Amino acid sequence: MKFDIIVVGGGLVGYSFALDLAQKKPNFTIGILEHKEYQMLEHNNLDSRIYAISPDNIRYLESLGLEIDQSRVGTIKKMDVFGDQNGNIIFDNKIAKQLFLAKTIEYNNLQNSLYLKLKTIANISLIYDNLKEISYKDNDIVLIGSKDSYISRLVVGADGANSFIRASSQTEIEEINYQERGVVANFECQYHHNNTAYQWFSARGVLAYLPLSNNQISIVWATKEYQKLTSLSDEDFSLEVEAMGAGKLGKLKLITKAQVFPLRLYMLKNIYANKIALIGDAAHTIHPLAGQGVNLGFADAQVLATILSKCESYQVGDSVILRKYNNLRISEIRRMQLTCHALYRLFGLKKPLFKKVRNSGLNFVNLIPAVKKYLINAT
Repeated sequence: MKFDIIVVGGGLVGYSFALDLAQKKPNFTIGILEHKEYQMLEHNNLDSRIYAISPDNIRYLESLGLEIDQSRVGTIKKMDVFGDQNGNIIFDNKIAKQLFLAKTIEYNNLQNSLYLKLKTIANISLIYDNLKEISYKDNDIVLIGSKDSYISRLVVGADGANSFIRASSQTEIEEINYQERGVVANFECQYHHNNTAYQWFSARGVLAYLPLSNNQISIVWATKEYQKLTSLSDEDFSLEVEAMGAGKLGKLKLITKAQVFPLRLYMLKNIYANKIALIGDAAHTIHPLAGQGVNLGFADAQVLATILSKCESYQVGDSVILRKYNNLRISEIRRMQLTCHALYRLFGLKKPLFKKVRNSGLNFVNLIPAVKKYLINAT
């Protein structure tokens, strides 16, 4: 089976890239290789995987022609951030001159929309196989699976943080293990969240409340206490989240079981290799305190699709083209990674002087609208 481009990995970023490029270049043959066939997810219960998607990326997803269930989409119009010693900074959509700061969308809501749209695109083929090996033949790259082999001019690795494609490319990578886990869950709130996201920095980690529809919230708690938290009863876990959140939204009722994911920083020297381009978590991971992981991935997808849409099919795997993609993305990726890492390290310092400085810094920045606007636009 031969294609112009094969996308390995069918998550949000891989699907978005394939859909974007297929619509811009209907003469390209595009394959999406996954382990197993995608199953449409029911909407009866909330998905614990919630993403805060920036206004730019909301517009990008809309440009792809998706039909997203808007009744399940939340809106962030304000963000209230608390330090560990009376520090506080507030961002809102008026300062940013946007209708909103972000939209909160469940993974299954967005993935279902992408999948249904993909099924209508003639030049996309969905392939289900277990990838075993990568080799090269003439000017092509060959993917060897359990069932068949697949030949392509370019492979786009969108297969997540544990990427087989990235490992096979042997690209240089620096890894930092935060020795923490992210704990995610959803709750019903006693008090209305008023489309406000909250975030607390403390010795127990970083906790964020993300507003959802129907006066519900999703939480992300980056902490070393993940084993303790996930061993609690639903009621006790809810009480811990309430206490860490200073009772801002009153009593919380757990509506999805807590899930845990590892927190690691992967910084790649380059996000391309010989006839390989990496996007999404395959190209970078980031501490979740700014909620920017999937937003970086969508930006990867958009930039790569735009570059390739200006090429002929025989050019898509050229090193010049892939280097251009790398150069356009690597500085933004690195800036966001290092900013989040620096904030994580700053709030991890225990000495009283550091506490005073970082909390005073939050309060000082909160008084300067122009700086706050810059910070919003930078993320």
